[in-house]
Amino acid sequence: MEAPNDPNPYQAPLVMAQPLDSSEPGAGYVSGGRTLSPGAGMEWISASWQLFAKSPMMWILMIVLYAIFYLALAFVPFVGSLAGYLLYGIILAGWLAAAQAVANDKKLEIDYLFSGFKTRTNPLFIIGAIYTGGSIAILIVLVVMAIFIALAMGASGAISALMSGDTSELATFAPAAIITFLFIVLLGLALLTPLFMALWFAPALVYFHNEEPVQALKTSFFACLKNLLPFTIYGIVMILLMIVAAIPLMLGFLVVGPIALISMYTSYRAVFLPDAHS
Repeated sequence: MEAPNDPNPYQAPLVMAQPLDSSEPGAGYVSGGRTLSPGAGMEWISASWQLFAKSPMMWILMIVLYAIFYLALAFVPFVGSLAGYLLYGIILAGWLAAAQAVANDKKLEIDYLFSGFKTRTNPLFIIGAIYTGGSIAILIVLVVMAIFIALAMGASGAISALMSGDTSELATFAPAAIITFLFIVLLGLALLTPLFMALWFAPALVYFHNEEPVQALKTSFFACLKNLLPFTIYGIVMILLMIVAAIPLMLGFLVVGPIALISMYTSYRAVFLPDAHS
């Protein structure tokens, strides 16, 4: 007699095998993560699309609620933006839980978005606090550098010209202003990249595997470091998708937004679970 839970042999499999439920003791884990082939970045997006396609309307509803939540926070001066950073790990855990549920053929429900408020809340909040502190520190460095460079390049003269209304003299400061801007942008990217690498897998490691926040951040950073090629391809493709999504009155983000968030789960699954393959 056929077992009641036998998979449908005619159903197309996901790109990567389904993981164990995080609540089950002994759920698989590859310590430190694996090094994947460059094409794995595309497979993360493909697997994310497959999960999205299982319940598209619910995913769209969830991204709309997500956007409304952060839009509401934006209307609260300073405190709202700060709360958005602090809740990073908790909010993302909800998306990770939702993606795992769909991968395990469970019904997608709004309640999954609140998973981070029910399980591992304090460690997830610490992840958000570290994100907040790191972002503030980087902002301070960029502002100080911008002021220093501007003063070194004669910003006081530009201010004097602006106050006097001498537009011809202002033109002489344009190249310096452009160089300063480009330098600050590049410096910002150089500082933010390691922070994002540390944050990428950290919520999943804390939520699914009970890692402590600091250790999860370290593990995430080095796992991203050993998978720079897959992440580079992933990043290029996601940027292109976001450009396309912005064309039809930003409506494409109703699809690309959930896929981007789901991909944080599919990439975690590919790197850290032993039953995944790329």
